[in-house]
Amino acid sequence: MEFDALLLLSFGGPEAPEHVMPFLENVTRGRGIPPDRLASVAEHYLHFGGVSPINGINRELISAIEAVIDLPVYFGNRNWAPYVENTVATMRDNGIRRAAVFATSAWGGYSSCTQYVEDIARARAAAGDGAPELVKLRQYYDHPLFVEMFTEAIGAAAQTVPDGARLDVRRVACQGWVVSTLPPSFTAIADLRTGANEYVGRIDFLEVKSTPTNGGSAWAISDDTVAGYMPKDLPRSPCTRPWTYSRNCIHIGWSRPNWAE
Repeated sequence: MEFDALLLLSFGGPEAPEHVMPFLENVTRGRGIPPDRLASVAEHYLHFGGVSPINGINRELISAIEAVIDLPVYFGNRNWAPYVENTVATMRDNGIRRAAVFATSAWGGYSSCTQYVEDIARARAAAGDGAPELVKLRQYYDHPLFVEMFTEAIGAAAQTVPDGARLDVRRVACQGWVVSTLPPSFTAIADLRTGANEYVGRIDFLEVKSTPTNGGSAWAISDDTVAGYMPKDLPRSPCTRPWTYSRNCIHIGWSRPNWAE
C-alpha cells in the first residue's frame, strides 16, 4: 500500500500552566469527574511548571522520522493542540490522499488502541469531503527493536545497584518504565471494548522478552491504583467511579549471587 504522508497520533499534554485545567477537562469530558479532583491532579502538572514532556518528545521523534523517510510527517493529538481534527483538515487541504498513522501507544486495549481508531474516524468525519484515508499501523509492543530497547534499559538499571546491596525494586523498576491499565475489577467492562486482559497480556509478553538473561532475574507486576477519582471511604474493589487506573511497575529482583530482592 502506498502512502503520501505519515500522521503521528498521540495523547497530548499541557505546555503551560494555563493549559493544565483545560487539558484535564478534555481528558475527562463526559466522565463526571468533580472539579476538586481535577484541581488535585492539576497540582501534579503544576509541580513541573505546568508542562508535560509528551509534545516535546513527539516533536523530537518527528524530526528523527523526517530524517529517514521521504514523506511529510504530520502531528495530531487527542486531548491537546495540535488537535488531530485540525491536523487532518490541514492534510486534506494539502492534497494528502492516504496516510499511515503511527499511534504513540504500543499496546492493545481500549484507551491504548481502539480509542485511537475512534480519533481517526472522528477527525476524518470533521474534515468532511476530501478527507484523506488514514491507515493505522499495527501495535508494536512485540517489535524486536522495541523489546531490545527495554532489555537494554532494564539491564542498565540493574547494573547501577551495587553488589551486596538490597534491591529497592519499586525505585529501580519505576526508573525503568511504568504503564497504565484498568484495575482488575474493571476487566469485565474493558473486555467489551477490546479489553484490559488484552492490554495486560501484551505487557506480560514484553516483561518476559525484555528480562535480561546475563545472570538471570526475577520480576513481577505490581498493581497500584492511583489518580482518578477514588474517595477514601469508597472500597477499592469493585471500583465504582470512572477515571481510576492501575500503575504497573516491573519489580526487578536481580538474582545475582550476592543480591537479595
